Amino acid sequence: MNESNDFKMQVVKTVLGLSIMLIMQFILKKVIPDMYYLRYAVTGITITFLCPFMFHM
Repeated sequence: MNESNDFKMQVVKTVLGLSIMLIMQFILKKVIPDMYYLRYAVTGITITFLCPFMFHM
């Protein structure tokens, strides 16, 4: 893979990861609006464990 394609893939992964995070925050805000700590903890755990697993596939 050349350098241009590698850069494009990194941009796609970054945009996808940020999109997942924002969508998750939006959904959790609607489901549990008063539990800020739980919402951010769930988002952090997802970003820490789920996103790297998805991007290595």
